[in-house]
Amino acid sequence: MIEWFFTTYSGENVNVINPSSDQIKIKDIAHSLSLICRYNGHCNQFYSVAEHSVHVSRIAKSSLWGLLHDAPEAYFSDIPRPIKSQFPQIDKYEQRILDAVKKKFHIWGDLPKNVKEVDDRILVNEIEVLMPNQDPSDLKMRRYDSLDLSGKRWTPKQAEKRFLERYYEITKKKGLPTVEINI
Repeated sequence: MIEWFFTTYSGENVNVINPSSDQIKIKDIAHSLSLICRYNGHCNQFYSVAEHSVHVSRIAKSSLWGLLHDAPEAYFSDIPRPIKSQFPQIDKYEQRILDAVKKKFHIWGDLPKNVKEVDDRILVNEIEVLMPNQDPSDLKMRRYDSLDLSGKRWTPKQAEKRFLERYYEITKKKGLPTVEINI
């Protein structure tokens, strides 16, 4: 059988077909997501998946889930929903990565409904600010009135740092196993 792996930022070899939680590193997730632009880059300014994830984690009741809900994108990139829906195999492999992430970071069960709702509602805010040529009312979802995304976007370095800081803040507060991170 062919091994399907690639080497991450930290030098870890990750098998994306059959990943192990030992291969998953928070620094790799933070670094990669900070360099991946939401909406496959089709927005009016760079907006990283890491910045999006930090916003979700600050609003969702399940904060660690909120931060890590898009962690598989660190290994598969941010594939827009309409495209992903046409390729069910992607979901299968993303779920394997997510299972390894869940095991590594001690999060259990399926994605909580509150995280999914926050993710969907933030999408409306993001589209209003970042994609002025798309009508967010087509999404038939409510936006977050209290989330103002009109300010300056984070650079990749800022997004990576804030993602790691948020991870440390959540795990320390919840008394979860954590890794020391250099910020």
